[in-house]
Amino acid sequence: MSRFSFFIPGAGFTGVPGFRFIPDQGLVAIKEATLSSNASQVDRPFIGEMKLGAFVFPLDPIVQVQQGKKIVKTELSGFPGTVKEDMGSDDYRISILAVLQNEDSDEYPEFLVSSLRAEIEKPGALPIYNKLLSVYNITNIAIENVEFETPEGYGAQVIVRISALSDFLPEVILMKMLQA
Repeated sequence: MSRFSFFIPGAGFTGVPGFRFIPDQGLVAIKEATLSSNASQVDRPFIGEMKLGAFVFPLDPIVQVQQGKKIVKTELSGFPGTVKEDMGSDDYRISILAVLQNEDSDEYPEFLVSSLRAEIEKPGALPIYNKLLSVYNITNIAIENVEFETPEGYGAQVIVRISALSDFLPEVILMKMLQA
């Protein structure tokens, strides 16, 4: 490790031990997860190209998908435990870790940050494309939180963390209701 690199342990993702920041290469994953047809990708990070609205991430972000179930628990007098009723699935929770950087200069990537912010600040569901998300038929997301962080001493790079939920366009829901 050079004196100019630093390590981000885990970066909040399960299954990824961490990342190393190398000045000439940016944020480099120590372990990359690959999309495999015989392994569940829920809760596993995936590195792949992404388009959010009109914004194309210049470096492939790391994506993680999680999903829970809606379970109603009912206690019965005289019986240990509870009766569980499966009420369906929760929305998918999507975590995105990306790096924005100027490839040609050591200046702050103002154009990239402002372009991404313009997409994020649009009202309603945002269209998204990513190979992992397409496996789960996720084509739109609702962003809950976004963080922009500039690592100290690396002004030409911005680490972006996005937390979102899967979303559907109202037209899609209405069409499915009319077809039923």
